[in-house]
Amino acid sequence: MRLLLTALLFLSPLAIQAIPRTTCENARVGDHCFQVQSQLATFSEAQQFCQTLGGNLSSIRDEYENMIVSHITYTLIHDGLKAGLFWIGGQFTNSRWVWRDGKPLTFQNFAKISDLKKPAFPCLSINGTEGINYKATWVPSVCDQKAPFVCEIVLRRTSCEGQTQPCFNGNLYIVNRHELTWEDAEQFCYNQNGHLSSIHSKEEADFVATQMKEANVFDLWIGGQRYEGKFHWVDNSAWDYTDYSIGQPNDVSINKCLEIFDASFKKWMNYDCDREYASICKIPL
Repeated sequence: MRLLLTALLFLSPLAIQAIPRTTCENARVGDHCFQVQSQLATFSEAQQFCQTLGGNLSSIRDEYENMIVSHITYTLIHDGLKAGLFWIGGQFTNSRWVWRDGKPLTFQNFAKISDLKKPAFPCLSINGTEGINYKATWVPSVCDQKAPFVCEIVLRRTSCEGQTQPCFNGNLYIVNRHELTWEDAEQFCYNQNGHLSSIHSKEEADFVATQMKEANVFDLWIGGQRYEGKFHWVDNSAWDYTDYSIGQPNDVSINKCLEIFDASFKKWMNYDCDREYASICKIPL
């Protein structure tokens, strides 16, 4: 897979709408998930990456949450990550610390109390090496320094009712307007806990076409790929519906991936998977 951190970090905020997750890989407090990332990034890059997951760099609102973040960062170090400091979401602006979600600090655990009001640097990290005792302290750091980081993600609901994101038949859909190869588009969807969209009915096809039209994209990767002479959905669901254009799918050997051509035309065509198009993810609730 060629879609790496750098590709995700520079997606325009207008190119994607991130879908919050339903599951939590590291630590959960209520409907908030704290997820540590081992990739090295600047403060700004780390924040952008967290946004692609539907969250922000982590806030820490009380001692318990500080214990949680202390533990998950130390665990990564214990497992072999050569790091000390991890970015969290504090930033010093207008003479005060605020979290990336815009809220002020209601709890603090600075290594030096003077850093609360007169920090040497404006971006906040936590010292994961101190997590062995669940009491890692906070350290203002140079914002362009590269370090691993902790994202905080609000977990999504589990039904279409009340959803603000496009939702159909128990699945959320996200159009990524950033043009990627089929493989990289699938990796993006996988990072959102989903896959490139499968389509199982005319109603679902019409729904996907509506999302495509609203996003103002002309070509859209979906989850169909040819393997051993037959098309399959990348999410392993049943191949029980098709809507090919005339003369499609063609037999050109490199044309193994499916796209929808034109939201008004709504027909499927197979093309070289290395072409770069917008794409649509389907995320089960």
